[in-house]
Amino acid sequence: KPKAYRVNAPAKINIGLRVLSKRKDGFHNIETIFYPIEIYDSLKISIEKLPYTAAANRIIVKANSELKIENEKNICYRAVKMFMDRFKFKDFYKFSVQIKKNIPTGAGLGGGSSDAACVLKVLAKHFRLPVSDTPGPLHKLACELGSDVPFFLRVKPAYAEGKGEKLTLLPGFEIRSKIL
Repeated sequence: KPKAYRVNAPAKINIGLRVLSKRKDGFHNIETIFYPIEIYDSLKISIEKLPYTAAANRIIVKANSELKIENEKNICYRAVKMFMDRFKFKDFYKFSVQIKKNIPTGAGLGGGSSDAACVLKVLAKHFRLPVSDTPGPLHKLACELGSDVPFFLRVKPAYAEGKGEKLTLLPGFEIRSKIL
């Protein structure tokens, strides 16, 4: 019987984005503050152990987006695949990820990155792997998936450097005004 998880993936804004220099990997070094906002994609993730005769994991990703970024093209698909390849569990599973997009695609609000981070957190919970505030295996995997993904493992205001993966939490930082 599949185990189902429902999670909300929040958006973020960049406050004071400063682009510093081009990197050898094609990205740019930046300085910014990532701040979570209350716009969410809704995800339903189900995980079902396959019979012992299965020879591979099955991953299905569907989204209500008009862009139809599904299966191998979707960052959530890559998150599941990379997680399972990295942690090498002995059994095989069927993963179904249904995404209800509310965060505008391509708007710089981090929707896809947030979705991928939620998938990583659900997988870590399901397979009983630790999710910590200090960089570890999950953080490393998040960095490989995308520059904004590490932020969404924590979802707390943070000063970001590098290509966005080097984070310093800002515990007292709060915007009390409306964000337009």
